[in-house]
Amino acid sequence: MIKPSFVFVGLAALVACQGEDSSVDEQSVTLPPGPSCDHPQLFGTAQHAGLACPEQTNLRVVATIQQDADVAKRLNTSGFLQVHEPPPIVRGDFVVVPTTQGFTEPVDFFEKSTTRYGLKAFRWTPSAGAPDAELRPIWDTITPAVLVDQAFCSFGCQTNGYEALFGPAIANGSVYSPGRSGQLVRYDLATGRQTAVIDPLAGTPFSGDAVTTVNSALTVTRDGELGDVLYTVVAWATGTVNRGRTPRASWLVRVRPDNTTQVVEWRDIATAAVGVPQFPDEPPGDLCSYQFGTAGTPGPVDSTTRAPQFECGLQRPGLNTPPSVDANFLINRKCMSGMTTLRRRAGVRPEYQAASATGKKYKKGA
Repeated sequence: MIKPSFVFVGLAALVACQGEDSSVDEQSVTLPPGPSCDHPQLFGTAQHAGLACPEQTNLRVVATIQQDADVAKRLNTSGFLQVHEPPPIVRGDFVVVPTTQGFTEPVDFFEKSTTRYGLKAFRWTPSAGAPDAELRPIWDTITPAVLVDQAFCSFGCQTNGYEALFGPAIANGSVYSPGRSGQLVRYDLATGRQTAVIDPLAGTPFSGDAVTTVNSALTVTRDGELGDVLYTVVAWATGTVNRGRTPRASWLVRVRPDNTTQVVEWRDIATAAVGVPQFPDEPPGDLCSYQFGTAGTPGPVDSTTRAPQFECGLQRPGLNTPPSVDANFLINRKCMSGMTTLRRRAGVRPEYQAASATGKKYKKGA
C-alpha cells in the first residue's frame, strides 16, 4: 500500500489573507512543513486542471488546530486517513472546527465505529477584519451524533471503513449538528449552549430508531443571518448484515429557524417524472450503472469502457453529499438524482449486463 509522503490531516490550518500590501513579510506565507506543491488537495486549481502553488501569496497561518485526535490509529489501520474529514465553517467573527475522537482500530469486519464527533468554536478578537486580530477559543463540546458507521457497521458495510462525513452548519445564530436517529442538535454560536434537539420523525415509528441516521452534510438555504437547514435521513435495514440491503425509508428534511420541520419522502423526489431510474414492482425494470467488478464484471480497459448495467434498486440519497437548492428554494432534482445510490435486487439476471449505457434511463433491449 502506498502511503502519502505528507499527510496534512488531523489539523485544520486556518490561513488569513494579508491583502495586496507589497511590504508583507515574505516569511508569513510559509505553510507548515510538508504540503508544499505536491499536495493537490490543498493546491489544486478550481478547474481541477493542475496545481496553483504560485498563486498562494500574501497568506499566513494564524492557527493550527487539532481536528482528528486519532490520526495515528487510523494510519495504522489503513495506511492512510480513511475518513471524510469536514472543513471548518465560518460566520462573521466565528470559526467552528468539527472534530473527531474515540476511534479504535477494528478487529473484524462488521464492527461499529467508536468515533465520536465534536465542535470547537473560536472567535476573532477584536474582529475578523482587525489587522491585529487573534483567534481565541470560546467553547468546545462533544455532540451526540451517530452516523451510519456508529449505528451498525463501518468496515464491510455502507462506507467500507471510509467513515461518513460529519457535516454541521451555521445559521440563525446557531451551530446545527447531526444527532442520533436522524435528529439535529442546535447550539448557541456564541456560547455553545444546547438550545434544542430537533426530531423531524417525532410521532413516527422511526423516532428514536437506532439505525436511522443523518445521511448528509447540512445545507443552509440562504446566505445571511436567517436560513432553513436541509439534510437527508436514511432508515437503514435492520439485522446484523446491512450492506446491500434496501433501506426501510429515506427523507429530505427541512428545519426552519423556529425549529419546525418539513419532511418529504425520498421516493417522492427521485421519481421517473424527473428521469430517475426506478425499481419496478415487476421486472423488467430500468437499468443503472454499477461499480466495475459488481457481480464479477471485469474492470475498465480504457476511457471508453462503460460501467456494468444491472436492474436498478430503490433510490436513496447518497452519503455525505449535501442537498442542493436554488435561490427560490427549489430542489435541484437533477443533482439530487445524480447522487443517489442504487441498490441491486438479489438474483440479478445476467442478460441485463449487456444493456446500453447511452442515456440516464435504460430498458432491457434499449
